[in-house]
Amino acid sequence: MTAFQWPVVVFFAVMAATTLVAVRWGDRAERFGAMLLVAVLALQTILRLVIAPEFDVVDPTSVVVDAVAFAGFTWLTFNSRRFWPLLAASLQLLSLATHAARASGLHVDPMVYAYMKSVPTFFVLVALLLGTLFYQRRRRRALCARCSRGSKPTVRGQP
Repeated sequence: MTAFQWPVVVFFAVMAATTLVAVRWGDRAERFGAMLLVAVLALQTILRLVIAPEFDVVDPTSVVVDAVAFAGFTWLTFNSRRFWPLLAASLQLLSLATHAARASGLHVDPMVYAYMKSVPTFFVLVALLLGTLFYQRRRRRALCARCSRGSKPTVRGQP
């Protein structure tokens, strides 16, 4: 395995772990985010069969994938009471801005372009994982609060 393959292996390992955690312990928003990431990965795989990746010019596959992910996380931001989808949508917007910079004619080194269009997606995984963990923490606190309230004997008419 070469040094350039390690980041890809790490990404897929983190993606698999994050997806499993979000599906198992997340609420609807986290499960939607995980399934969106899986759908985007499937879309990218299908498009890569048709269009080869490019780093010297704008990569059309990555533009489509990043636009779909941005739209999905933006929709999730407006339809959930979570903070992490806003972070995920912002990171996807950063990837789209990288494509726009490349398309505008600014000189962007191919290696920098490759990292700038890919690295934000890794941090989307981190945001999803943190969102799932925070959801579980809120859920446990709510259960503990209900348990402690329900365990006190109350007498009618007395506080």
